[in-house]
Amino acid sequence: MIRTGADSGTVPKTALLDMYSRHGSLEDSLKVFDEMLHRDVVAWNALLSCFLRCGKPSEVISVLREMGRENVEFSEFTLCSVLKCCASLKALELGRQVHGLVVCLGRDLVVLSTALIDFYCSVGCVDHALNVFYGLKGWKDDTMHNALVSGCIKNGRYGEAFKVMGLVKPNVVVLTSVMGCCSEKLDLLTGKQ
Repeated sequence: MIRTGADSGTVPKTALLDMYSRHGSLEDSLKVFDEMLHRDVVAWNALLSCFLRCGKPSEVISVLREMGRENVEFSEFTLCSVLKCCASLKALELGRQVHGLVVCLGRDLVVLSTALIDFYCSVGCVDHALNVFYGLKGWKDDTMHNALVSGCIKNGRYGEAFKVMGLVKPNVVVLTSVMGCCSEKLDLLTGKQ
């Protein structure tokens, strides 16, 4: 890219950052990001993904703060990445703040609901995850149902898991989670159903 002169714009540099990130080269990714003259939300999101891929969730929080200082508008992808990071760090209060930010910014809750459900279940707040799920008006996709069923099971909330499972046509992911639940509870009869 450098030889052809194609490296001067944000789009090619973001692609280069992402390539380095996918190959585990954090140092090269950071160098490319630091050399960018203009950083749009996609470039910032690529940096967030880089830190997540490299197992550095605390850096994601630093990047989010820097985005705020630079007045970069958070996208749904930004907020999903930060929620993953909060789940990894078991940072309940920060995740709740992100949830509040989602609501205040008027972001698409359908897009972010699965990330919120995953986050709340990861930190053991199944009731909050259930509130997100049942509070969402309109369409709920299989991914959201699967996340809630799995989260309920991981937290030992089997009754809620079965209740949510009853709301959708069972799929492989949900059935696998439920069979795991039945084996944990030694409930062969329910598992056969």
